[in-house]
Amino acid sequence: MDKDTFTTDDFLGEATIPLEPAFYEERVPPMSYNVVKDEKYCGEIKVGLKFTHQGSREGEFAEEENLGGWKQSSVDY
Repeated sequence: MDKDTFTTDDFLGEATIPLEPAFYEERVPPMSYNVVKDEKYCGEIKVGLKFTHQGSREGEFAEEENLGGWKQSSVDY
């Protein structure tokens, strides 16, 4: 989105960034990704990510509390 003061923000396009390297290597090195809108090339964006484990925060969640229903949606095969 671009930021406009007096009019609505405009969608400029999107880029798909694979996050798998962040989970295994704890980072995605800076790379250029194509930005597309309606299957049309609109430019590039350069992004790098670093994944930092936050660790558990004591007392933040009860032991059996779940987030986003992931426990209910898991199925044992």
